[in-house]
Amino acid sequence: MQQADLIAPATQAAAAVPQAQPQLLRCPCCGGAPTLRNSKAQFAEDTYWHWVECSACGLATRYMAGAAERCIPAVATAWNTRTPASKSAAKDTAQ
Repeated sequence: MQQADLIAPATQAAAAVPQAQPQLLRCPCCGGAPTLRNSKAQFAEDTYWHWVECSACGLATRYMAGAAERCIPAVATAWNTRTPASKSAAKDTAQ
């Protein structure tokens, strides 16, 4: 048995495992459940738009076109990024 014969089955099995969906935080505006969305892009074959959208209020990330392996982690990171409120914004809402 050759070394390539030993490596190939493990490589094929690893490629068949689907990519795990990223953990998404609740909507920062309403607390609604986020949904990872995609849509077929019309400008290129086998290309999709990817984004995260709140199912309750519709707040969404920017759309990102490309391969799911690259885009899904990027839109999930964008959705999960929270910016702390500034002191001036907190002061404005307290009045």
